[in-house]
Amino acid sequence: MGRYFFGLNLASAFKQEITNWRELHLPNDTKSVIAENFHITLVFLGMVEQETIQRCITETNNISANRFSILLNSVGFWPKPKVLFLASDDVAVTLSILVNNLTNIVINNGIKLQQRPYIPHLTLCRKAKALPNILAKPNFEIEFNNFCLYESISTDRGVQYKVVQTWPLNGS
Repeated sequence: MGRYFFGLNLASAFKQEITNWRELHLPNDTKSVIAENFHITLVFLGMVEQETIQRCITETNNISANRFSILLNSVGFWPKPKVLFLASDDVAVTLSILVNNLTNIVINNGIKLQQRPYIPHLTLCRKAKALPNILAKPNFEIEFNNFCLYESISTDRGVQYKVVQTWPLNGS
């Protein structure tokens, strides 16, 4: 049994740009997420048996989705988990279709999902106290040409996200 999610991996250059922006514009009294863990979750599966994950992988092999980009242009704060994040004011239709297709696969394989609207976001910091006053609005346009299944692994150095499988997105 493992803890899994479908997500979008960012190129190293974007991870570095976002890290630089965060260091300049966010308070340092929060627990920053390490750049190598930057991702955008598509569907969070939670704790899942290996056989179920294999069925999800097999069904995901049949998905055909087009490339898309996400403009991360706002900063948000969720008070309950105390998380600061980058978000997009707009969700591309192709991204919504991919999320819906993956959600259907997950539900059809008996995995219970939390019912909440999809918000593409990238977690910047944990243990934040509030949304800080940010003078320089973020503006990161990131194009994606694949998506991944990740396993979330707890280690003594914190959580690590291991890519289990990657699927290409079609050129549009």
